Amino acid sequence: MPTFEYKILGKNGVPRTETGEGPGKNEMLSMLESQGYMVLSIKEVKDGAGGGTKGGTKFGEKVKPEDVSLFTDQLATMLKAGVPLVTSLEAIHSQVSNEKFKGILYEIIGDVNSGYSLSVAMQKHPKVFDNLYVNMIHAGEEAGVMDTVLNRLSNLIESDIKVKQEVKSAMRYPMIVLVVLILAFVGAMVFIIPAFMGMFNQMGAELPLPTRIMIATSDFMRNYWWLLGAIVAGIIFGFKRYINTESGRLWWDGFKMKAPVFGDLISKSSLSRFAHMLRTLSQSGIQIVDAMKVVAETTGNAALTRDILEARKDVIRGNAIAESLRKSKFFSKLVIQMIDIGEQSGSLEEMMGSIAKQYDRDVDYSIKKLSSLIEPIMVMIITGFLLIFALGIFLPMWNMSSIM
Repeated sequence: MPTFEYKILGKNGVPRTETGEGPGKNEMLSMLESQGYMVLSIKEVKDGAGGGTKGGTKFGEKVKPEDVSLFTDQLATMLKAGVPLVTSLEAIHSQVSNEKFKGILYEIIGDVNSGYSLSVAMQKHPKVFDNLYVNMIHAGEEAGVMDTVLNRLSNLIESDIKVKQEVKSAMRYPMIVLVVLILAFVGAMVFIIPAFMGMFNQMGAELPLPTRIMIATSDFMRNYWWLLGAIVAGIIFGFKRYINTESGRLWWDGFKMKAPVFGDLISKSSLSRFAHMLRTLSQSGIQIVDAMKVVAETTGNAALTRDILEARKDVIRGNAIAESLRKSKFFSKLVIQMIDIGEQSGSLEEMMGSIAKQYDRDVDYSIKKLSSLIEPIMVMIITGFLLIFALGIFLPMWNMSSIM
């Protein structure tokens, strides 16, 4: 749809200029007037105009989870204070700094003014408001407890952000060390080893195996760097292509949860997210079968999604949740036992909360433990790297010294 830049007189009497998408100039004018604005001017903006914006959004700008969390918290506060929905959305829209999110909120306001419910309006933007979010908003609309549901959503999003940030923080150190090691290896092969080759050739003696391997590797990297680059690019491309297939995604997501060192952390953070989401949906009045479907679609892990959907089929047939999840290799015995107790005692929501708290603590502990595990591994890798170079460079010198 074309993008329009328009100047309107707000309800507070202050003129402001905004941008938005619409099917046509007349339609955009009608929509703005239906929202109670006085349109002072309106013109179509060509692609690339307006300071690098298109459709009211900056090129490459993304709506971050933090933006959605802040919006959710603000909307909950305003609705709890008795402010009407559209007025609340308009007030938040005027404060949003992210241009893409601002454009999305503008479209949502237009849809709500046109008679759509908030959940339906949000459903048109799945990249910002996922199934979990939309379903909870719908449940809040049906039960008339929007502020309560929004507060739960805000807590859930904040918890999700916290876990993801902690996992990224734990992964940052080993990734930096790995990149530095790769760069050091390439630099040594391209610049350092060739400097010693002339000296080795003058020795005239047979070189040790480690030295011959290093020289051959250096020659290959310097003379066939284009082939090496093509091989690496091909491996990366093939791997990404494979994990984008259904079977590849299942294998990769399953492997990540069972991988050494990092698998335990990924598995616990996924189970924590599962417990948080299922509890929040259940508290919002969504039936457990529907809640399991929503949770499965928002786990972000294909292997876990498959197991939850399979368990959901068993629950539909009349089986207990704990019994249905027991078939999965990703749900621990502790989770299964606690869900079983919750079902038998009629306190599933409270038990899911306990599971979430337990795994939140486990994730924090695993992150701290991960640092202590990674450091000796990195030391061993660096030591091995230096040992290989020391043997490759100094063995020939030692041999010549012994011969002399």
